[in-house]
Amino acid sequence: MATTPATLDQDGGSFAAINPSRTNNIISGFNAHRLHLLTEHRNPATQLFLLLCEGSGFGSSEEATEYDPTVRMHDFCFTYPYGFLVLFGGLFGFLRKGSTTSLMGGVGSGALLLLAAYKSHQDYLRGSKSSLALFLETVVAVALTWVMGQRFMVTSKFMPAGMVAALSGIMSLFYLYKVATGGNRIIKKEA
Repeated sequence: MATTPATLDQDGGSFAAINPSRTNNIISGFNAHRLHLLTEHRNPATQLFLLLCEGSGFGSSEEATEYDPTVRMHDFCFTYPYGFLVLFGGLFGFLRKGSTTSLMGGVGSGALLLLAAYKSHQDYLRGSKSSLALFLETVVAVALTWVMGQRFMVTSKFMPAGMVAALSGIMSLFYLYKVATGGNRIIKKEA
């Protein structure tokens, strides 16, 4: 008897049909999974990401009655880790090589990104969009892409120039997407 992958669970046992309430849970009940990650999952990066996005409606059932990936793509959820990475990269470059350029560029860019993420997060919690924060995030990401891309072209070293240029390029595209789609989607709660 042949079985299709859709009729198998993770342990290989078969079940007769897909449970519609389970599918609904996956789509609109992301909070239970988030709570599980916060309480049971021991990965600090996952916990930090979820805690930073706490209160943002990240995957909450009130805002996602049907699957809409743009609801969960708030700029600050990605800017916090990106800003910390740039900031700590600048500190690491200074401590390892004594480069004051890394210190000023990395810490300065990282601090600006973290400031913009904080502003965007606070505005989102207040129920308003933050065009200023999104503009600042976009400008910093594009500038880092350009500067580190130029450095990578000269040195041909992936670390750190190539990696920062690639990551900043991806973040620049994300921010430009957010600009084109109108920023963070604000969900008005009905009284």
